[in-house]
Amino acid sequence: MTEVGCAIGRDQRRSAAARAAVANGDDPTFRLVPIGRALAERAAELGISAQLRGADALYVAVAQRLHVPIVTWDNEILKRSSDVGVIAQVPAL
Repeated sequence: MTEVGCAIGRDQRRSAAARAAVANGDDPTFRLVPIGRALAERAAELGISAQLRGADALYVAVAQRLHVPIVTWDNEILKRSSDVGVIAQVPAL
């Protein structure tokens, strides 16, 4: 929710849309995943081995755990997540 809200909210003209996206966190298409010790350790290992930033490593670890692709426009995540076997997709506009 933080990433979605902040990404949309970077453009001040879209702050209402950002707040709406965060408010829809109870939407059944969203799934909140608790960060426990095992997930944090896996994210740290992925971050080290794939040279990912902290939050990006968490996203990759969650995708890996849930067996889902990462959907991003971030070229670094696209390349580095595929290096550790996680499918990455670029969303359509």
